[in-house]
Amino acid sequence: MDEPPPDEPESSQPKLSTILNDASSLLLLLDAAANKLALVLNPSKPAYKASLPLLHDIAKHTSALLHCITLVRPEQHGSTLRLHFARHIKNVIDALRQLLHIFLDHAAGRTPAQSYLIQTDTLHGLVEIARAKSGIQRTNLAAVRTAWRDDHESLKDCVEEVEGMISKSDRRDAGEDDDEDFDDGWDEVMGDLDMSDSKLDDQGVHRATNVRDILRSSVSIHEQVLSRFLILPPSSVPTSSKSPRPRPPNSALDALYPSSDALLVASDDLASTLYAPHQPPAMLTQLDEFTSVVRTLQTRLQPFVAPTPSADDLAQKLGEMQVSDDAQRKDRESARKDFETRFSDLFKRADEFRSSLQQELEVG
Repeated sequence: MDEPPPDEPESSQPKLSTILNDASSLLLLLDAAANKLALVLNPSKPAYKASLPLLHDIAKHTSALLHCITLVRPEQHGSTLRLHFARHIKNVIDALRQLLHIFLDHAAGRTPAQSYLIQTDTLHGLVEIARAKSGIQRTNLAAVRTAWRDDHESLKDCVEEVEGMISKSDRRDAGEDDDEDFDDGWDEVMGDLDMSDSKLDDQGVHRATNVRDILRSSVSIHEQVLSRFLILPPSSVPTSSKSPRPRPPNSALDALYPSSDALLVASDDLASTLYAPHQPPAMLTQLDEFTSVVRTLQTRLQPFVAPTPSADDLAQKLGEMQVSDDAQRKDRESARKDFETRFSDLFKRADEFRSSLQQELEVG
């Protein structure tokens, strides 16, 4: 596939489905060529001359894959999809490069004979991941959803970590910690680094409870974004069942994409301040950072909560009389009120915790 000249009309560009299908086929060809190369360059009896056609094929397939990345255009297909697609291709090419280095190093006597088998298997696994249904996504919406879905489990883990701190302190207060007197020798080795075994006092439990409730609120918002706005449409949808909600543009999806990772980082940083010894100034700093991230998320959700219909959406709406204005207004209003309540609850909890920490500092 040769890249079209810059002035070529967009309508003549390959369809996204064609680009992704081509990439999937190229990945399969690249994997097959790499497997053949591993057989030809078997360290026990390498056939270097026979490897030349395979190396030529590998170079050709690699170049074509890189060209596929350039055909996924951010302004047309979405920046997140382009990034997501490029990351999968890069992982495969990096693994391939490592495999080729192993063959070169072995020829120079610097690599164990069997290491190429491990790397060949690694390359094959990455190709399978990329070509799987859960691998390279087909739309910008799907790419954003994949990132948010992956982060969601980590966000829940963060809440569970804080809950574990609280419950551990509660069990110790009740004399139910059977492992408290068990000495495995690690306490002496880890010293001050073993923060997980520090018991929270009453004030520490109070702080941890506040953080847990704040994080729970953010997980609830994150889950609602996934379930309300990042839903993939079925492959075949009857006209009468189409959602009245206008589809958000790629620009809105691309703006929303980094908010999930930012929320995860801010959540981890806030939770980490609960390890002993507690430092209220550090807690305040991380709480403010967390709140700032959530406010940014709230702003980036506006196109989803109260979207402005595009020309295509308006044309479709006029042609589908069964989609009523009333249903669309109710849907938007329901989403707006729901998210207003959730964000308001989170900010209220954060303000109360901030005031509590500031009072501690004033008294101290």
